[in-house]
Amino acid sequence: MSPDTVGLARELEAAVAAVEGVVGLYPPHSALRSVLSAGRSRILATDGEGLVGLREEAGVLVVHVRFAGTSDHPGPSLVRRVAHVVRTTLGERAAGAEVRVQLCAIVAPADLPRVMDAADQD
Repeated sequence: MSPDTVGLARELEAAVAAVEGVVGLYPPHSALRSVLSAGRSRILATDGEGLVGLREEAGVLVVHVRFAGTSDHPGPSLVRRVAHVVRTTLGERAAGAEVRVQLCAIVAPADLPRVMDAADQD
């Protein structure tokens, strides 16, 4: 795997995580699926490498993102925004790429853990 590919995977991961309404990322697919698909595709980034899957299938770049979102953001709209961010981050590589975006969980904002900020430290 090239350093460029690893860098792109990390860049995509950060971009998706920054989308308002996204509260978590999941590995792109199970370990079993990785083993089963290894014969038909060249894996560029895998579960062990990050949370955004990048691979090449028959000469086509495939990006696979699985994420959790909050219930105060409509699921279909959130999926479209994540796909848009992925394509924007890919830049010129987006032409001909296949972007797979999957909303795996919806979490109520009240169920999210509270993160302390500087004001809470006093």
